[in-house]
Amino acid sequence: LHGTKHSFPTRRSSDLRPRSLRPYQSEAVASVEMAWDEGTSRVGIVLPTGAGKSTVIGRLAANAYHRGQRVVLLAHRGELVDQMIRDLKAVDPSIPPQHIGVVRAEQDDHHAPIVGATLQTLGSAHRLNALGKRDVILWDEVHHAAADGFHATFTELGGYSDALMCGFTATMRRTERGRVGLGDVIEKIVYTKDLRWAIDNGFLIRPKGLTVRLDDLNALNDVRTVAGDFVQNEMQRVMEAATSYVVDAVKMHAADRRPIIFAASVEAAHAITAALNESDYPAVAVTGEQPYSERQGLYAAYRTGTTRALVTVMVLTEGADFPE
Repeated sequence: LHGTKHSFPTRRSSDLRPRSLRPYQSEAVASVEMAWDEGTSRVGIVLPTGAGKSTVIGRLAANAYHRGQRVVLLAHRGELVDQMIRDLKAVDPSIPPQHIGVVRAEQDDHHAPIVGATLQTLGSAHRLNALGKRDVILWDEVHHAAADGFHATFTELGGYSDALMCGFTATMRRTERGRVGLGDVIEKIVYTKDLRWAIDNGFLIRPKGLTVRLDDLNALNDVRTVAGDFVQNEMQRVMEAATSYVVDAVKMHAADRRPIIFAASVEAAHAITAALNESDYPAVAVTGEQPYSERQGLYAAYRTGTTRALVTVMVLTEGADFPE
Protein backbone atom coordinates (compact mmCIF):
# COMPACT_ATOMS: atom_id res chain seq x y z
CA LEU A 1 0.00 0.00 0.00
CA HIS A 2 1.03 3.60 -0.44
CA GLY A 3 3.46 5.05 2.08
CA THR A 4 2.76 7.51 4.83
CA LYS A 5 1.69 10.95 3.65
CA HIS A 6 0.78 12.56 6.96
CA SER A 7 0.73 11.88 10.67
CA PHE A 8 -2.42 12.34 12.75
CA PRO A 9 -3.23 11.53 16.37
CA THR A 10 -5.07 8.25 16.97
CA ARG A 11 -6.23 8.89 20.53
CA ARG A 12 -9.59 7.22 21.17
CA SER A 13 -12.24 8.98 23.20
CA SER A 14 -12.94 6.86 26.29
CA ASP A 15 -16.69 7.36 26.09
CA LEU A 16 -17.07 6.19 22.47
CA ARG A 17 -17.09 2.53 21.51
CA PRO A 18 -16.28 1.73 17.89
CA ARG A 19 -18.81 -0.24 15.86
CA SER A 20 -17.88 -3.90 15.42
CA LEU A 21 -18.01 -5.23 11.89
CA ARG A 22 -19.97 -8.35 11.02
CA PRO A 23 -17.74 -11.26 9.89
CA TYR A 24 -18.56 -10.81 6.21
CA GLN A 25 -17.87 -7.07 6.44
CA SER A 26 -14.41 -7.80 7.87
CA GLU A 27 -13.87 -10.34 5.08
CA ALA A 28 -14.78 -7.71 2.51
CA VAL A 29 -12.28 -5.23 3.99
CA ALA A 30 -9.54 -7.87 4.00
CA SER A 31 -10.31 -8.84 0.39
CA VAL A 32 -9.96 -5.23 -0.79
CA GLU A 33 -6.71 -4.58 1.05
CA MET A 34 -5.22 -7.87 -0.12
CA ALA A 35 -6.06 -7.02 -3.74
CA TRP A 36 -4.50 -3.57 -3.34
CA ASP A 37 -1.37 -5.14 -1.83
CA GLU A 38 -1.14 -7.54 -4.75
CA GLY A 39 -1.26 -4.72 -7.28
CA THR A 40 -4.91 -4.54 -8.35
CA SER A 41 -5.80 -0.88 -7.87
CA ARG A 42 -9.47 -0.71 -8.91
CA VAL A 43 -11.66 -3.31 -7.23
CA GLY A 44 -15.34 -3.86 -6.56
CA ILE A 45 -17.49 -5.13 -3.69
CA VAL A 46 -21.04 -6.43 -4.22
CA LEU A 47 -23.27 -6.57 -1.14
CA PRO A 48 -27.09 -6.58 -1.07
CA THR A 49 -29.14 -3.62 0.09
CA GLY A 50 -29.22 -3.59 3.88
CA ALA A 51 -25.95 -5.48 4.31
CA GLY A 52 -24.03 -2.39 5.49
CA LYS A 53 -21.82 -1.32 2.60
CA SER A 54 -21.14 2.01 4.27
CA THR A 55 -19.74 0.24 7.34
CA VAL A 56 -17.22 -1.52 5.09
CA ILE A 57 -16.45 1.83 3.47
CA GLY A 58 -15.93 3.36 6.90
CA ARG A 59 -13.45 0.67 7.96
CA LEU A 60 -11.48 0.98 4.72
CA ALA A 61 -11.41 4.78 5.04
CA ALA A 62 -10.26 4.60 8.66
CA ASN A 63 -7.53 2.09 7.83
CA ALA A 64 -6.29 4.30 4.99
CA TYR A 65 -6.34 7.36 7.26
CA HIS A 66 -4.18 5.62 9.86
CA ARG A 67 -1.73 4.66 7.12
CA GLY A 68 -1.39 8.36 6.32
CA GLN A 69 -3.38 8.29 3.08
CA ARG A 70 -5.77 10.98 1.88
CA VAL A 71 -9.25 9.60 1.21
CA VAL A 72 -12.31 10.68 -0.78
CA LEU A 73 -15.75 9.10 -0.31
CA LEU A 74 -17.74 9.48 -3.53
CA ALA A 75 -21.46 9.21 -4.23
CA HIS A 76 -24.02 10.80 -6.51
CA ARG A 77 -26.41 11.82 -3.70
CA GLY A 78 -25.90 13.83 -0.55
CA GLU A 79 -27.77 11.23 1.49
CA LEU A 80 -25.17 8.62 0.55
CA VAL A 81 -22.29 10.91 1.49
CA ASP A 82 -23.86 11.60 4.88
CA GLN A 83 -24.35 7.88 5.48
CA MET A 84 -20.73 7.05 4.67
CA ILE A 85 -19.43 9.77 7.00
CA ARG A 86 -21.81 8.76 9.78
CA ASP A 87 -20.69 5.13 9.59
CA LEU A 88 -17.01 6.10 9.35
CA LYS A 89 -17.36 7.96 12.63
CA ALA A 90 -19.16 4.98 14.17
CA VAL A 91 -16.47 2.54 13.02
CA ASP A 92 -13.58 4.68 14.28
CA PRO A 93 -14.47 7.44 16.78
CA SER A 94 -10.76 8.12 17.32
CA ILE A 95 -10.51 10.20 14.13
CA PRO A 96 -10.69 13.89 15.05
CA PRO A 97 -13.87 15.50 13.63
CA GLN A 98 -11.83 18.19 11.88
CA HIS A 99 -10.11 15.50 9.83
CA ILE A 100 -13.42 14.45 8.23
CA GLY A 101 -14.93 16.95 5.83
CA VAL A 102 -17.62 17.42 3.19
CA VAL A 103 -17.48 19.04 -0.23
CA ARG A 104 -21.05 19.74 -1.26
CA ALA A 105 -23.10 22.88 -1.88
CA GLU A 106 -21.90 25.54 0.61
CA GLN A 107 -19.63 23.08 2.46
CA ASP A 108 -16.03 23.06 1.27
CA ASP A 109 -13.74 21.07 3.58
CA HIS A 110 -11.38 20.10 0.75
CA HIS A 111 -8.36 20.34 3.08
CA ALA A 112 -9.52 17.44 5.32
CA PRO A 113 -7.64 14.11 5.10
CA ILE A 114 -10.99 12.34 4.59
CA VAL A 115 -13.56 14.08 2.41
CA GLY A 116 -17.05 12.99 1.44
CA ALA A 117 -18.20 14.57 -1.81
CA THR A 118 -20.97 14.33 -4.37
CA LEU A 119 -19.85 13.72 -7.93
CA GLN A 120 -22.04 16.58 -9.11
CA THR A 121 -20.19 19.04 -6.87
CA LEU A 122 -16.82 17.74 -8.06
CA GLY A 123 -17.96 18.34 -11.62
CA SER A 124 -16.84 21.92 -10.95
CA ALA A 125 -13.21 22.37 -11.94
CA HIS A 126 -12.68 24.75 -9.00
CA ARG A 127 -13.91 22.19 -6.45
CA LEU A 128 -12.03 19.35 -8.10
CA ASN A 129 -8.74 21.24 -8.23
CA ALA A 130 -9.10 22.33 -4.60
CA LEU A 131 -9.67 18.75 -3.49
CA GLY A 132 -6.73 17.46 -5.51
CA LYS A 133 -5.85 13.86 -6.24
CA ARG A 134 -6.46 11.38 -3.46
CA ASP A 135 -4.61 8.24 -2.44
CA VAL A 136 -7.78 6.22 -1.82
CA ILE A 137 -11.14 6.55 -3.60
CA LEU A 138 -14.16 4.76 -2.10
CA TRP A 139 -17.22 5.01 -4.35
CA ASP A 140 -20.72 4.05 -3.25
CA GLU A 141 -23.28 2.99 -5.90
CA VAL A 142 -20.40 2.56 -8.34
CA HIS A 143 -22.67 1.14 -11.03
CA HIS A 144 -23.07 4.80 -12.09
CA ALA A 145 -19.33 5.05 -12.78
CA ALA A 146 -19.67 4.76 -16.55
CA ALA A 147 -21.71 7.98 -16.82
CA ASP A 148 -19.58 10.44 -18.80
CA GLY A 149 -19.47 13.24 -16.23
CA PHE A 150 -18.84 10.95 -13.28
CA HIS A 151 -16.15 9.03 -15.14
CA ALA A 152 -14.34 12.25 -16.04
CA THR A 153 -14.32 13.29 -12.38
CA PHE A 154 -12.97 9.89 -11.35
CA THR A 155 -10.20 10.21 -13.91
CA GLU A 156 -9.24 13.69 -12.69
CA LEU A 157 -9.10 12.44 -9.10
CA GLY A 158 -6.34 10.05 -10.15
CA GLY A 159 -8.55 6.99 -10.45
CA TYR A 160 -6.48 5.51 -13.27
CA SER A 161 -3.09 6.70 -12.14
CA ASP A 162 -1.97 6.79 -8.52
CA ALA A 163 -5.07 6.10 -6.45
CA LEU A 164 -6.33 2.91 -4.88
CA MET A 165 -10.04 2.54 -5.58
CA CYS A 166 -12.92 0.39 -4.39
CA GLY A 167 -16.45 0.65 -5.71
CA PHE A 168 -19.55 -0.64 -3.90
CA THR A 169 -22.96 -1.65 -5.19
CA ALA A 170 -25.72 -4.20 -4.83
CA THR A 171 -26.03 -4.36 -8.63
CA MET A 172 -22.72 -4.42 -10.47
CA ARG A 173 -24.28 -3.87 -13.88
CA ARG A 174 -25.32 -1.02 -16.12
CA THR A 175 -27.96 -1.31 -18.83
CA GLU A 176 -27.13 1.93 -20.65
CA ARG A 177 -24.49 1.76 -23.32
CA GLY A 178 -21.77 4.40 -23.35
CA ARG A 179 -18.16 4.98 -24.24
CA VAL A 180 -17.00 3.48 -20.94
CA GLY A 181 -18.17 0.26 -19.34
CA LEU A 182 -18.07 -0.83 -15.72
CA GLY A 183 -15.43 -3.35 -16.73
CA ASP A 184 -13.18 -0.46 -17.73
CA VAL A 185 -13.49 1.12 -14.28
CA ILE A 186 -13.48 -2.00 -12.08
CA GLU A 187 -10.59 -4.39 -12.70
CA LYS A 188 -11.76 -7.13 -10.36
CA ILE A 189 -14.69 -7.90 -8.07
CA VAL A 190 -12.96 -9.13 -4.93
CA TYR A 191 -15.92 -9.91 -2.67
CA THR A 192 -19.60 -10.61 -3.27
CA LYS A 193 -22.63 -11.76 -1.31
CA ASP A 194 -26.19 -11.82 -2.61
CA LEU A 195 -29.61 -11.21 -1.11
CA ARG A 196 -30.43 -14.89 -0.67
CA TRP A 197 -27.19 -15.45 1.27
CA ALA A 198 -27.95 -12.52 3.59
CA ILE A 199 -31.47 -13.82 4.26
CA ASP A 200 -30.40 -17.44 4.74
CA ASN A 201 -27.73 -16.34 7.23
CA GLY A 202 -30.10 -14.19 9.27
CA PHE A 203 -28.71 -10.76 8.39
CA LEU A 204 -31.84 -9.70 6.48
CA ILE A 205 -35.45 -10.80 6.87
CA ARG A 206 -37.30 -12.66 4.14
CA PRO A 207 -39.60 -10.25 2.27
CA LYS A 208 -43.30 -10.98 1.93
CA GLY A 209 -45.13 -9.86 -1.18
CA LEU A 210 -48.77 -8.92 -1.58
CA THR A 211 -50.38 -8.01 -4.87
CA VAL A 212 -53.53 -5.91 -4.72
CA ARG A 213 -55.68 -6.76 -7.71
CA LEU A 214 -58.32 -4.25 -8.75
CA ASP A 215 -60.56 -4.48 -11.80
CA ASP A 216 -60.16 -0.77 -12.48
CA LEU A 217 -56.41 -1.27 -12.95
CA ASN A 218 -56.74 -3.63 -15.89
CA ALA A 219 -55.22 -0.82 -17.91
CA LEU A 220 -51.86 -1.97 -16.53
CA ASN A 221 -52.13 -4.94 -18.87
CA ASP A 222 -51.77 -2.54 -21.80
CA VAL A 223 -48.58 -0.88 -20.54
CA ARG A 224 -45.66 -1.98 -22.68
CA THR A 225 -42.31 -3.15 -21.32
CA VAL A 226 -38.88 -2.46 -22.77
CA ALA A 227 -35.82 -4.34 -21.48
CA GLY A 228 -37.90 -5.65 -18.58
CA ASP A 229 -39.18 -2.27 -17.37
CA PHE A 230 -42.52 -0.55 -17.94
CA VAL A 231 -42.51 2.26 -20.47
CA GLN A 232 -42.40 5.21 -18.07
CA ASN A 233 -44.89 7.62 -19.64
CA GLU A 234 -47.48 4.87 -20.08
CA MET A 235 -47.02 3.71 -16.50
CA GLN A 236 -47.38 7.29 -15.24
CA ARG A 237 -50.68 7.78 -17.08
CA VAL A 238 -52.25 4.66 -15.59
CA MET A 239 -50.98 5.14 -12.04
CA GLU A 240 -51.88 8.82 -11.82
CA ALA A 241 -55.47 7.80 -12.58
CA ALA A 242 -55.34 5.18 -9.84
CA THR A 243 -54.47 7.43 -6.89
CA SER A 244 -57.61 6.70 -4.87
CA TYR A 245 -57.08 2.93 -5.21
CA VAL A 246 -53.45 3.24 -4.13
CA VAL A 247 -54.50 5.15 -1.03
CA ASP A 248 -57.21 2.62 -0.21
CA ALA A 249 -54.72 -0.23 -0.54
CA VAL A 250 -52.14 1.50 1.66
CA LYS A 251 -54.69 2.18 4.38
CA MET A 252 -56.05 -1.36 4.23
CA HIS A 253 -52.79 -3.30 4.14
CA ALA A 254 -50.39 -0.88 5.89
CA ALA A 255 -52.64 0.46 8.61
CA ASP A 256 -50.07 -0.46 11.28
CA ARG A 257 -46.97 0.24 9.17
CA ARG A 258 -44.58 3.09 8.39
CA PRO A 259 -44.47 2.69 4.62
CA ILE A 260 -42.25 4.03 1.88
CA ILE A 261 -44.37 4.34 -1.26
CA PHE A 262 -42.79 4.38 -4.72
CA ALA A 263 -44.75 6.41 -7.24
CA ALA A 264 -44.53 6.32 -11.03
CA SER A 265 -44.06 10.08 -11.48
CA VAL A 266 -43.61 13.33 -9.57
CA GLU A 267 -47.24 14.19 -10.24
CA ALA A 268 -48.39 10.82 -8.89
CA ALA A 269 -46.21 11.24 -5.78
CA HIS A 270 -47.80 14.57 -4.92
CA ALA A 271 -51.30 13.27 -5.70
CA ILE A 272 -50.85 10.21 -3.47
CA THR A 273 -49.37 12.36 -0.70
CA ALA A 274 -52.28 14.79 -0.81
CA ALA A 275 -54.84 11.98 -0.82
CA LEU A 276 -53.16 10.22 2.13
CA ASN A 277 -53.12 13.41 4.16
CA GLU A 278 -56.80 14.01 3.38
CA SER A 279 -57.45 10.48 4.68
CA ASP A 280 -55.74 11.25 8.00
CA TYR A 281 -52.62 9.27 7.05
CA PRO A 282 -49.75 11.83 7.38
CA ALA A 283 -47.41 11.62 4.38
CA VAL A 284 -44.79 13.71 2.58
CA ALA A 285 -43.48 13.51 -0.99
CA VAL A 286 -39.74 13.11 -1.56
CA THR A 287 -38.61 13.93 -5.10
CA GLY A 288 -35.44 14.96 -6.87
CA GLU A 289 -36.90 18.41 -7.45
CA GLN A 290 -36.51 19.24 -3.77
CA PRO A 291 -33.22 20.66 -2.51
CA TYR A 292 -31.12 18.39 -0.34
CA SER A 293 -31.74 20.47 2.81
CA GLU A 294 -35.50 20.19 2.37
CA ARG A 295 -35.32 16.42 2.00
CA GLN A 296 -33.38 16.21 5.28
CA GLY A 297 -36.27 17.86 7.10
CA LEU A 298 -38.71 15.36 5.58
CA TYR A 299 -36.54 12.44 6.68
CA ALA A 300 -36.36 13.86 10.21
CA ALA A 301 -40.15 14.08 10.38
CA TYR A 302 -40.42 10.47 9.25
CA ARG A 303 -37.86 9.24 11.78
CA THR A 304 -39.61 11.00 14.66
CA GLY A 305 -43.05 9.76 13.62
CA THR A 306 -44.50 13.17 12.73
CA THR A 307 -44.89 11.79 9.22
CA ARG A 308 -46.15 8.28 8.74
CA ALA A 309 -45.30 7.66 5.10
CA LEU A 310 -42.73 8.78 2.54
CA VAL A 311 -43.91 8.90 -1.07
CA THR A 312 -40.96 8.99 -3.45
CA VAL A 313 -39.94 9.01 -7.07
CA MET A 314 -36.46 7.50 -7.57
CA VAL A 315 -34.80 9.36 -4.67
CA LEU A 316 -35.11 6.51 -2.16
CA THR A 317 -34.15 3.73 -4.57
CA GLU A 318 -30.50 4.01 -3.42
CA GLY A 319 -29.01 4.70 -0.04
CA ALA A 320 -32.23 4.96 1.95
CA ASP A 321 -31.43 4.14 5.57
CA PHE A 322 -34.46 3.98 7.84
CA PRO A 323 -34.09 1.20 10.44
CA GLU A 324 -37.47 2.10 11.88
